[in-house]
Amino acid sequence: MLRMAILMTTFLSFLYLGARQEAPAVIPGPHPAGVSAVRNNPEAEPVPLLRGDNEIYGLIGLPRPRKWVARGHAYNKDGSKVMHSDDPMAAPNRNVIVSLHPLDFQPPLSPTREAAITQKDQTFLPCVLPVTVGSTVYFLNEDQFVHSIYSLTLRNIAIGRRPPGEVHPRKINKPGVIQLTCDIHTHMRGVILSLETPYFTRADADGRYRIRGLPDGRYRMEVFHLDAGKRMVEVALSGGQALRQDIDYTKP
Repeated sequence: MLRMAILMTTFLSFLYLGARQEAPAVIPGPHPAGVSAVRNNPEAEPVPLLRGDNEIYGLIGLPRPRKWVARGHAYNKDGSKVMHSDDPMAAPNRNVIVSLHPLDFQPPLSPTREAAITQKDQTFLPCVLPVTVGSTVYFLNEDQFVHSIYSLTLRNIAIGRRPPGEVHPRKINKPGVIQLTCDIHTHMRGVILSLETPYFTRADADGRYRIRGLPDGRYRMEVFHLDAGKRMVEVALSGGQALRQDIDYTKP
């Protein structure tokens, strides 16, 4: 037991200590507690990022948060009480992802070097994880009971029932919104946002975001919110421009 405790402490310390960027060109948002920097694909050489002098920033008008699940008001398939984490990374408003998709060129992609999701208090943390397509995501069970992971949108991500402390990698080879759940605790929900662009970030607690180092060109800007869905707008950047672009989820 002592050896297991030491191993878990070492692993979780490693998660906290990694680099703090989701992609080289972005200003990163907050990271979930305990899931910060598992480095994936160590054998893969990083692709140089196509950079420019433009930036985009703004404010995301966040919708009123709704209660996701009430602790102890229901029971799981195994008879245990329903739980939900109070960690900020469990809140949809803290997991708003802004991404810029070039329309005039194809950016080179490297695997996201921070790609991990933990299951803790019957909750996926973070509830939304953005990665570049082709990245490997590491899944950790930090609860003291068995979890599973499955997805109807990406079958190869399925992980059977596994005990606490186990880490399982899965390669994300499909772009788009990949829904996650657990077949034991079916109220659990999470998303891997698999992106065909290296230009993305997580908005901060107030909805502010900024992405720097963007080349000249036209972009489709996408904002993803777990409850409120996706908003899109086309923007154009050139000549070292700093463009403000706000998106308001409080309005239709």
